[in-house]
Order: sequence, then structure tokens, then C-alpha cells
Amino acid sequence: MNDTFKTSSLMKILAIFALVFLCPITSHAAVLLTSPTSAVSVNPGGTFTLTLNLNVTGSEQVTGISYYWSTVAGAAGDFSITNRTETSSPFSSMTASDSSVTASPGNSLILRSGVVRNNLDLGAGVADFNSPTSTGTWFVANYTFAVSGAAAPGTYALTSYNIPGNGWSGPQPTFASSDFNGQASILVTVTTTVPEPSGLIWVGGLFLLVIMVLRRRLARIES
Repeated sequence: MNDTFKTSSLMKILAIFALVFLCPITSHAAVLLTSPTSAVSVNPGGTFTLTLNLNVTGSEQVTGISYYWSTVAGAAGDFSITNRTETSSPFSSMTASDSSVTASPGNSLILRSGVVRNNLDLGAGVADFNSPTSTGTWFVANYTFAVSGAAAPGTYALTSYNIPGNGWSGPQPTFASSDFNGQASILVTVTTTVPEPSGLIWVGGLFLLVIMVLRRRLARIES
């Protein structure tokens, strides 16, 4: 009885040992859109520029990407894409031209199909499908955004976005499409416009002039 129990226990220990130490360890694979910028501050009517990267981990291979820029409902119409540059990006076969994605009104982030985003797909494919991107961080594009002069002060999330099920494409022959495992996210703080020092001096001078005029009038009345 004891020998049977010991044998059974030994077999279980050996099985656990095999599972832990002998089975190959598979790394978690992921494809994410990222940005080195996490937050920016800008005045109403101002502009700011962001860099978008693609981060690939594990054994994934990417031949194409599809995405948009999106923001919260409260900032609909406050942000618009005014410039895009993708020089040196491996994703050089653009879905839509730079001039198209920056043309009004499609460049404005407004409500479209239930999501506040720009109109045209900002994605692209690699120049050669036989050379997909693999593990690493890859430059996608630089974007310049203009902020509406009527934008209310506050902090708003600006994020990349993909149509569900259509974020990035794998290698040939199937070019299977998947969602991104993560999206770039930047907090944009629209600040309250503060008058420049020269403007403050002008307002102060005007205020003193008004006081002087009032004093003279009061002096005339009293006399």
C-alpha cells in the first residue's frame, strides 16, 4: 500500500517537473500602437505634434495597419489633422494620401459611425509583403493637430482607434486581420488663454486713464 502511494506520488512529481522545466515556454505576442508622448498642453487655436509608433512583440509579423485618430465626445470638432509625415517608415504604401487625410472636413475629429474620429483610414502597408515587420518598435508617422479656437479648457484623451477586427494584417498568404492589443493614448490639456504681458500693460494703462478722467470730473463737480 505504502509502496503504491510512494510510486504514485513520485510519478506526479516527475510530471510536474516535466511540465515546468521541459515544456517550451511561449512568449506573449502583441501588436500595439504607441506614442512616446503621454501628455501635451496647448492653447485654443494652437497646434501640437505627436509621433505614432508600432510596437511588435513575440513572433508576430505585420504587413499592414489600419487606424484612425479618435477623441471623447466632449471634444468633438475640437481637433483636426493638419499635417502627416511618414518619411523612413516601413509602412510607406499609404491607404490615403497625406493631402487627403489633412483636407477639411474629413480631417476633423467629429462623430462618425458612433465614434468621434477622422474620416479616412490613416493606415498603410509595407513596401514588400515578403518583408513584414517583426519584433521591435517601428516608426509609423508624425501628426500635427490644430485645436479649435472655441475649444473649452479641459483635459481630453486623444487615442488611436481601429475598426473592430481590422487593426493590423499578418503575413501572406492569408494576411489575417486582428485588433491591436493596445492603442496610443495622449492626454491633451486645452489651457485657458492668458494675456501676454504687453496686453496686460495696455489694459492697466487704460484703467489708470479712466481713473484719472473720473477724478477730474469729480473735481470739477465739487468745485
